[in-house]
Amino acid sequence: MAIHWSAPDWLWPLLPIVAAGAVLWTAWVYARSRPAADPGLRRLLTGLRAAAFVLLLAAVAAPVLGVRARSGDDPELHVIIEDSASMAVADAGDGGRQTRWERARELIDALEDVLAGRDQPVALHVWRSNGLGSLEEFTPDRAPEAVGTDLDGLLAAASRRTVGRPVRSFVLVSDGQETRRNPAVGPPAGSPEAPRLFVVGVGDPAGPPDRLLADIRYPGTAHVDDEIAVHAVVDHRGGPGSLGTVNVRLEGPEGVLRDTMVTLAGQTTPLEMVFTARDEGLHVYELSVSPLDDERFQANNRASLVVDVRRGRQRVLMVADRPGWDTRFLAQAALAEPRLELTVVHRTARGLVRADSLLDWTPPQAAAGWADWDAVMLAGWDPGWPAAAWEALDAAVTDGLGLTVLAPTAPSTGVAAAPPPRTLAEMLPVTASVWRWRGGEQPVVPGDVPGHPVLAGVGRDLARLPPVRSSLPTLAAPTARTLLRIPAPGAGNAAASPLLVVGDRGSGRVGWCGAPLWQLAFGELTRADAAGGSGHRLLRNLLVWTAGGEQEAGLHFTAHEPTFSEGERIRFGAHWRDMRGRTVSEDRVSLTLRRTDGGGRRDAERTYALAPTGDGTGALAVDLPLLAAGRYEASLQGEGDGGTAGAATSFVILRRTVEDTQVRRDVRALAALARRWHGRLVADGSWPLPVEIAADLEDGDWSPGGAERRRRLDPWSGWPFLAAMALLLGAEWVLRRHHGML
Repeated sequence: MAIHWSAPDWLWPLLPIVAAGAVLWTAWVYARSRPAADPGLRRLLTGLRAAAFVLLLAAVAAPVLGVRARSGDDPELHVIIEDSASMAVADAGDGGRQTRWERARELIDALEDVLAGRDQPVALHVWRSNGLGSLEEFTPDRAPEAVGTDLDGLLAAASRRTVGRPVRSFVLVSDGQETRRNPAVGPPAGSPEAPRLFVVGVGDPAGPPDRLLADIRYPGTAHVDDEIAVHAVVDHRGGPGSLGTVNVRLEGPEGVLRDTMVTLAGQTTPLEMVFTARDEGLHVYELSVSPLDDERFQANNRASLVVDVRRGRQRVLMVADRPGWDTRFLAQAALAEPRLELTVVHRTARGLVRADSLLDWTPPQAAAGWADWDAVMLAGWDPGWPAAAWEALDAAVTDGLGLTVLAPTAPSTGVAAAPPPRTLAEMLPVTASVWRWRGGEQPVVPGDVPGHPVLAGVGRDLARLPPVRSSLPTLAAPTARTLLRIPAPGAGNAAASPLLVVGDRGSGRVGWCGAPLWQLAFGELTRADAAGGSGHRLLRNLLVWTAGGEQEAGLHFTAHEPTFSEGERIRFGAHWRDMRGRTVSEDRVSLTLRRTDGGGRRDAERTYALAPTGDGTGALAVDLPLLAAGRYEASLQGEGDGGTAGAATSFVILRRTVEDTQVRRDVRALAALARRWHGRLVADGSWPLPVEIAADLEDGDWSPGGAERRRRLDPWSGWPFLAAMALLLGAEWVLRRHHGML
């Protein structure tokens, strides 16, 4: 306790003088009052007024009383129990009579008994969670049912929940089986005030006799007619006497794909199953191995595989007057892209033929005839095509076909080339009054869209691209996008001619190259480039863009899994980029979810808003609620520019969960967790209260926590001071009136 004065030091000598003067003045006044009061009444009235003056002077000095007090809080012991479905497993080591959850309850009961007999109280708090959701108070009547486990996230959530509290020890009870590991999470290294941690493992570390599928590897995506190889390991833990042959079966939507017998060579036997993807779509395949006799846990004898089977390779048709250097370099670029298949048509004495079979080829005169191709590359234009063929090509491009037109072969510098047919001229993203070739060495400079997907990996400065030796000057259409330019001699970029231009026509896309493409790849500047530098990359990008469009621009999903387990948290990420590859962040993005397998109403759609992840990259994310098993389709929608439709994807939620396969305690995972969190792994035995925890309750630091609190008592700034002054002055006034004194 301490007293603090508000009056300055120079006022202190004056306060006693003023107080004494006020008392003397009061006595002098009452000695001369009429009618004269008897001595007793005069002394009482003088005392009341003098007390009021002294109280007023004390308020001027304003002493403040400061009181310090320390409150004590009971030390706390927090028990965290992993709340996942694997904790409901009854282990064979206990005769199958007691689940891991029940063993955790035994530990809690033992702790309550020990703490009840202590002289110094310790508060026990029990929590349940799987680390993927929030902490909840322990309720033993509700069985564990959550799917998935993140033990690092579980301890991190407990640490956040108990910040500022006198926690002395944490006890984590788990079987060590995790579906999500985050070893980067942990307490500050060497923190002396961190609570002690005891990691208690439950479950049989050896497990019952079991046969399971492990280390399953397969491609997540494939194309129609591709061979898909599934590699797995049969993990056999049934003892030497149970070895022999086992049946392994692979089933798909069309039935049994592979059914074979495998001879087990030991505890682990690798196997390979190869099948051919026939139909496009997201398919679920089931891989199974025959169980042991009387095998207790058979959920891990089966595994679900999800493969996104996509359309076969994108088919590109190249039509050339004759197989020249452009044809050769584009063929090499197509070979470097396994998703592309290039077919070349060129002119011979008898007309147009396919280069692979020398069969005659006639340009289709109906839009449906171009449906065999995803893109068409035209090396110049053939004046022999009928008008119906050009009109059919225009209709196909409008419906979604990709088209890139290369400038026709230059007869010689300064000679005018034949203009394109009227229908083709209307399709091109460039125009020209006279199609005349310009010769001489001409450098290549950037256009208006340096971040376009066609230029990916080429470089903004384009220093790796060699100059071209001939070009066909044109003007870009108003709605076209110029990717590369060629400056006019002595005129700078202001009069540059477009070299590589792209544009849209209906649902399709049209590109134009005003110089021989092979010159951009032939003259690579370094030896390293010769193996596939900027020019080769440009040709590959142009083929991919013509066949598939601008895959990088727009609203797209980031990497995500095609399959989830029932009850597992599902998180989708997305990014929105403009034509230059810059992030679009000022508009809102939503995800529309629809079930597609007939479960529930097919037309019932749910919409969820995506929020920025806050990592500075412009990425967006949303966590979906728990969904029932089935097939779903998710699509993105942006609100900018009147509404932007984004990408769509399909995914599958499986009925079987990983919890069914967790039939033993993962001792190594628990030991690693204890090391990361500077804790201690509790050894087997001494159940239900491990000796390590009992010793900690006996010898550990269980001092109470608390904080020092300060109280400020200032009677001069509140109602007590006003009440005292009113009481003194009021009593004086009542006595004076009663005795008739003025």
